[in-house]
Amino acid sequence: MLKKLTLIFVLAVLTSIFLAAARNAKRHTRKFTLRSTTFEDNSWIPEKCARARAGGNVSPELHWENAPRETKSFVLTVIDINPVAQRWVHWMVINIPADYSRLAEGASYQNMPPGSIQLKNSWAQDTWNGPQPPPKTGVHIYVFTLYALNVDKVKLQPQRVFRDGRWQDKPSPPKLFYTEKEMLELLKGKIIGKAVLKGKYELNRNRYIN
Repeated sequence: MLKKLTLIFVLAVLTSIFLAAARNAKRHTRKFTLRSTTFEDNSWIPEKCARARAGGNVSPELHWENAPRETKSFVLTVIDINPVAQRWVHWMVINIPADYSRLAEGASYQNMPPGSIQLKNSWAQDTWNGPQPPPKTGVHIYVFTLYALNVDKVKLQPQRVFRDGRWQDKPSPPKLFYTEKEMLELLKGKIIGKAVLKGKYELNRNRYIN
């Protein structure tokens, strides 16, 4: 009888351990996601976020979950991938603290996380600049990508200046505009997770936009 009770107890303990491990594994295999309450994935970006026409140029709300446990900071990029745009940079933010999981609507102009840096976009402005596609270029797709990094801060490159007949690095201030390709080169070896959200916008198609 004692042996039987001991066996039941051992089986109960092993079952409990197994279930806890399974729950833990499931929790850590959940997909790293980026979402918005301003617009749904693959849907139209509302006019209030646009830079074009009467748009309010308000940065959209963004929130994310299930980032890798080792994450120390985030980098956000927003790129127009329409061929006409040539990977136009609408927003680029580095050094978002790992304990943040949301950017409020309109955060670009008034409520960014402490320590984060808004780099210059393709308009040479260190803010969000929303959709402003040229006329008659069809639908433009805007890719919001949040990179989880294994470093607290991204070390920016020095500016380059032409001096004494050759290009030289200028210690300060650092280079503040990066193409998508340049940023990915800067982040090489530091990315441990990536979450993507897509929105679309077409000039003069406001009847489809909330």
